[in-house]
Amino acid sequence: MNNIFKNNFLKQFSLLWLINIIVLIAVLNIFINISFDKIKSNYISESYALIGALSNTHSIQEDKIASVFTQDTKIEYYKAGKQIMATYGYKEDMDIKLIPSVNKSYESLKLRVNILIVLSIIMLYLITLLFYRKINIYIEKLNQGIKKVIEGDFSLRFSFIGEDSFSVLAHNFNQMAERLENALKELTKEKFFLKDTLANISHQLKTPITSMNLFTEALINNSSMDENEIEKIGCKMRSSLYSMEWLIKKLLKLAKIESGVIEYNKVSRSFKETIEKAIEPLLIIIEEKNINLSVNLEDGSYSHDIGWTSEALTNIIKNSVEHTKQQGEISICYENNLLYHKITISDNGEGIDKEDLPHIFERFYKGKSRSSIKNTESIGIGLALSKSIIEGQGGFLQVESTKEYGSKFTITFLTNV
Repeated sequence: MNNIFKNNFLKQFSLLWLINIIVLIAVLNIFINISFDKIKSNYISESYALIGALSNTHSIQEDKIASVFTQDTKIEYYKAGKQIMATYGYKEDMDIKLIPSVNKSYESLKLRVNILIVLSIIMLYLITLLFYRKINIYIEKLNQGIKKVIEGDFSLRFSFIGEDSFSVLAHNFNQMAERLENALKELTKEKFFLKDTLANISHQLKTPITSMNLFTEALINNSSMDENEIEKIGCKMRSSLYSMEWLIKKLLKLAKIESGVIEYNKVSRSFKETIEKAIEPLLIIIEEKNINLSVNLEDGSYSHDIGWTSEALTNIIKNSVEHTKQQGEISICYENNLLYHKITISDNGEGIDKEDLPHIFERFYKGKSRSSIKNTESIGIGLALSKSIIEGQGGFLQVESTKEYGSKFTITFLTNV
């Protein structure tokens, strides 16, 4: 019952209906009072006439006649009068039409009551019709909105105010349209992402596959090759296979992260341990390039996924190693305070052009300017993967760079997040 009266339509309809009934009862009572006032007036007038007629006789006692009209009727007077009037056809069950004054008042009252009832019924019908029309308008609006959603137009929103069923329905429709619109946008985004990813994968795999085909044909068609040439081709094929394997693994990891299926296993551990784990796979290449690696790590623990975070750091450090010349310098620092935990990876390598800097974390992006350092292994996915991993754990990844002077990557995790 409480839910019914939350409905604005029912509230308004019930209020108008109640007002109409109250008006009907009030007007009906007014008509009845007016009619019975007339009956009373006619009755008193007839009483005056009767008393006047009786007063012409000499044997009448005026006080007795007056008491008949102003006091309770005595039974003997009632019986005597009834017997006398019956001889002239004046009875209790006589036709009201034979009493003109009373009949006139009765007909007037009946006409007014009937008119009032008819008017009230018409008013109630009009009230019902009005609210039916309003309800039908709202239903039609919602129906048009549903048709637009079916046709792919999610722009329509309703603004019914209140707690009634239509307001709840409108709110649910708005939520449905908004969620469908977002779902369609995400689906379209995923479609383009899949298309771009497949195109990029195809492009990236094209070179190593072509190389392997050429190496295979060389091995098949040149049976006179010596062992050294075969070993060289085998090394090149192994390198191509390694590149393909690395690319596929990185792409699978990136796809898992961006699709939201990865659940980070966060534990409170030292960042020093994570950073050391990230550096370990790169020690050989760092040594080969004779790079001076400076590591300055403070003690401090933070809740993070060691495996994924070290993966992100490895990609960033690897990027610095690849773009740093022989005998260059790379610095890794970690500091923490009450506000944040910060990891900084700096190098004195070739740096990044200003026009490339905004796109450095995009998948498969390579700088427009040609690098002075030849690097065939970089495919532009490592930094995108690192950014997704760090942001997935609530962190921030930023880069600062000056061409020919080096780059600095900063990873920040807020302490209270």
